[in-house]
Amino acid sequence: MAEAAAKTGLRKHLPRRVGRGDIANGLEALLGYSWLQKNLTIDEIVACLKSESLVPADNFARLAAMALSRLEK
Repeated sequence: MAEAAAKTGLRKHLPRRVGRGDIANGLEALLGYSWLQKNLTIDEIVACLKSESLVPADNFARLAAMALSRLEK
């Protein structure tokens, strides 16, 4: 999850001295918040995570990018 956060640029929105575990927690919080705000649906989340990429970090990165773009609107 920390790798996915780095790929999407989420890392730059977090404090400087944050460990990989906290970065992953931030990504989870972003996804949860986006869902609660109805910016993402469960179906969209599942579809992103089930996509054909063999690298799970790529799927999470795509999902995080989607959440960030919808929150910035």
